[in-house]
Amino acid sequence: MGEKPFKTIKEQINILKDRGLIFLSEEHAESELLRYGYYEIINGYKDSFLEEASLSANERYIDGTTFEQIFALFQFDKNLQHSIFKATIEFERIIKTAISYVISEKYGSNQRNYLIRENYKNGRRSYYQGKSEYEIDQLFRKFNVIPKEVSPF
Repeated sequence: MGEKPFKTIKEQINILKDRGLIFLSEEHAESELLRYGYYEIINGYKDSFLEEASLSANERYIDGTTFEQIFALFQFDKNLQHSIFKATIEFERIIKTAISYVISEKYGSNQRNYLIRENYKNGRRSYYQGKSEYEIDQLFRKFNVIPKEVSPF
C-alpha cells in the first residue's frame, strides 16, 4: 500500500463533505484537524458513522452525520483514556506503598535485610536466556547489577 498524497485541511474537509459528512462549523473542524490530525479523528472513529454498504474506497456517512459527532466520540475516548491512565497510576502508587509497608514491617527498612533472597517465595518459573528459572531470581539479578557506589550493600 503506497503513501497517501498530502492534503491540506480544506482538501480533507472537502473529501469528507463529498462522502456526506456535515460540518456545523468548518472553522472548528479546521482547528481540530490541524491540532489532532485527520487520522486520529476521522480514521479512528468513523466506522460507527458509515453506511453499512459503504466500501472503503467509496465511504459514505449515514445521513445527518456531523464532524462534531465524530469529534465528540474522539474526545470521549481521549478523556476515558486519560481517566484510566490516571487511575492506573494511582493504583500503582497505592500498591507500591502497601508492598513497601508490608516488607518494611516484616524485614525492616535496611536493604541488607529486605533484599535477602531466601525471605521470598519462589513464585512461578519462566525462561531466561534459554533456561528455566524463577522470576524472582531474575529480579534479584537485576538488583545485583546496580553499581556498588549507588547501592549501600
